Amino acid sequence: MKLFKLVAGYIMTVTFVMGLVVSNAAVAQTEQEAPVDARTPHAVIDDLAKNILTFLKTNKDQLQTEPTAFYDEIENIVTPSLNLDYIAKKVMGAYWSKATPEQREKFQTVFARSMIVTYGKGMANYADLDVKVLPPTKPVPDAGGFVVVQEITTTGVPEKVVYFMGKRPGARWQIINVVYEGVNLRDTSQGQFAQLASEKKGDIDAVIASWKSAE
Repeated sequence: MKLFKLVAGYIMTVTFVMGLVVSNAAVAQTEQEAPVDARTPHAVIDDLAKNILTFLKTNKDQLQTEPTAFYDEIENIVTPSLNLDYIAKKVMGAYWSKATPEQREKFQTVFARSMIVTYGKGMANYADLDVKVLPPTKPVPDAGGFVVVQEITTTGVPEKVVYFMGKRPGARWQIINVVYEGVNLRDTSQGQFAQLASEKKGDIDAVIASWKSAE
């Protein structure tokens, strides 16, 4: 009986270990087979614009009738192209190191929504206009920073939206800042955060609570 228990225990142990090996191998294989977003920064912005405009052509009126649902869908389209960790850190400035992980995450969520609302309202005005991404004027690096210019043709002089893109080695290109008609989104937001922080005596929770998305 004792021998039987030892043998049975041995078989169970071997089975468990083999299960882990097979499971880990399957995970590794899945990770290796996972598609890598190898798009250029220009392709990221071009695809983003096409997806947004496709949505707007049939759902622009939703901005007035169902604004929350409208912004939710814009958020689903835009968020994968944003490096929210980086942007939120820059906007919070010196307060980033003072904030708790929970406060950082909370602000990132609130700030992302405010960006989506601003972007959604702006793009709704261009649903029927010609929007195109200008080709690069120099080689695109494998990683680092790069600038992508988007041109929106109106009745007058074409308007330009400048996207600052960032990429870490092995990662994908994402938006880290936007400048529209000379207005720097990150710098403006950073100034807004600093002003609120001053008004709220450095109370980060109060600043986050005061950050409005203007939906």
